[in-house]
Amino acid sequence: MRLKRRRKAVTLLITLSVIAVMIGLLGILYGYLDEARKKANDQSVLIQGTLVRSDLQKLLAKYLSDKPSLKTLQTIQNTPLPIYDVSGNFGITLQCNLLNDRIPLAWLRAPDKSPDAKKRHNLAMDLAEKLTERAQLRDPERLIEMIQEALSGKRRRMGNLTWLQDKAGAIEKSTFEALLREYRFESDDPNVDRIDWQRYFLLRPLPSSLEKLNKQFLTPELVSTLYDQDLQSVKENYTPGALDEFLSSIGEDERYTWLYAKSPIAALHCEGNLNFREAGYNIAFDYLQKRIEHFEIRR
Repeated sequence: MRLKRRRKAVTLLITLSVIAVMIGLLGILYGYLDEARKKANDQSVLIQGTLVRSDLQKLLAKYLSDKPSLKTLQTIQNTPLPIYDVSGNFGITLQCNLLNDRIPLAWLRAPDKSPDAKKRHNLAMDLAEKLTERAQLRDPERLIEMIQEALSGKRRRMGNLTWLQDKAGAIEKSTFEALLREYRFESDDPNVDRIDWQRYFLLRPLPSSLEKLNKQFLTPELVSTLYDQDLQSVKENYTPGALDEFLSSIGEDERYTWLYAKSPIAALHCEGNLNFREAGYNIAFDYLQKRIEHFEIRR
């Protein structure tokens, strides 16, 4: 009798062990299937992304036309842009901002011999010097030198030129942040963190045909520095898209006419969310000269 009970107990234990193993295997199998599904979705969205890019390019080119109006640019900058596929496969919500509302950082490079290039360089240098002076940097000349080296395709680490960038004239955000950290360490100067550089300078270079700025849409920080106005007052009284009105209200004479484009320019950076088959992705791209560039889709 006891032997039968032991056999039943052993049989039950084996049965439970088998069930446990099966459950474990099912869990692993489900994990593999779920991962395979995600990879398939990711692959599908990459394929779909080619079509999305083409459709977005056509849509923006039609909406912005050759010479977008001031009102159109105000709308696209201030209002999220929802886009939905008629088949219901995907939906996108974009937020776009103008690119040429700041001084290109590339202007800090040594200029060529043309008068316009010298003007741009002098303005960029004056802006950088004002920012470093306002932040009370310990060695502002050294920081500007480091930025110029990076823009020339060089990178200084611990006093040695050891790294070349992929493309001279461009600095990625991560590279620029690393450069600021290097300056802070080298000069023992935490004041460098006081400067919000990207509210005054555009890190990426623009095509020469787009180098002039959209006058009406300058950042409040740049308006404050260029026109010697208190930043808080500018933020309270200036609305991007209406710089002329603000300058008129403070009795500012016209200047920097050489800096501004004669009509609004559609140079945009857009970011947003792409929903595809119940999965969410981040999307980002630049829109320059009727073309979408630097197109990215990522989880």
